[in-house]
Amino acid sequence: MSKLKQFFLLFILLVLFIGGLNISNQGINHLTLDNRGPVFACNYEQGSWNLQLLSQDYKVSPELLNYEWQLLRQSAKNQGQQAVQYLNKSWLIFKAIFL
Repeated sequence: MSKLKQFFLLFILLVLFIGGLNISNQGINHLTLDNRGPVFACNYEQGSWNLQLLSQDYKVSPELLNYEWQLLRQSAKNQGQQAVQYLNKSWLIFKAIFL
C-alpha cells in the first residue's frame, strides 16, 4: 500500500476516534448534567480560527497560521535539501568503494 493511502487511512481512523470521544463525552454530559466542551472541535468565526481542545478554547489568528505555515514550508525545504546532500555524499562514497 502506498504511503498516501496509509496516511489517509490513519487520518480517517483518527477522525473516527475523535468523533467517538466527542459522542461519548456528549452522552456523559447528558447523564451527569454537566456542560463540558468537546474533546476536539475546530471552527472559523469572524476571520479567526477557534480551536477547542479538551474543553479549552484557543483563538488563532490567520496571520499567525500563515507565519507558522511559512516557517514549516521553509524548514521542510531545508531538511529536504540536507537529506539530498547527505544521500549524494553517501552515493559518492558507495561508488568509490564498491564500483
